[in-house]
Amino acid sequence: MKYPDRQQVKLSDGVQFGANGPSGRVVGIVDADEYEGDFRATEWSYLATGVLIESDKYGLIHFPSELDSDIVLVSRAT
Repeated sequence: MKYPDRQQVKLSDGVQFGANGPSGRVVGIVDADEYEGDFRATEWSYLATGVLIESDKYGLIHFPSELDSDIVLVSRAT
């Protein structure tokens, strides 16, 4: 899956919802069977595709096929 600017989504990426919106972090890439921390494939693989983004404001959000156009990559995990 890619961001609206065509960069590849990677585990632990920092994102922002809109220009002045809250931040979040990519905690799962379902297609690649990659999960962060307490997120486990056994709990989320039934979704089959997409990414999971965790945000303090919105909680956990699943984007099944593409990210909303206002989600912006702000940092890559080191």
